[in-house]
Amino acid sequence: MFGRRIPAPRFDVVLRGYDRRQVDQYFASPPHQRSGSPRFDLARRGYDRAQVDAAVRQAAGS
Repeated sequence: MFGRRIPAPRFDVVLRGYDRRQVDQYFASPPHQRSGSPRFDLARRGYDRAQVDAAVRQAAGS
């Protein structure tokens, strides 16, 4: 089921969070191409880290 598209999760933007571009690229890539434990840079006005971490864990479990 590699062709199945799952909508990208939405995250809150916080004062200091994960780089939005990196997170968006990670979730836009096909699931079989994602690394198990991504490392995202911190940035101003980034995505909420706890929300992204939870989504990465959920994606790895599915």
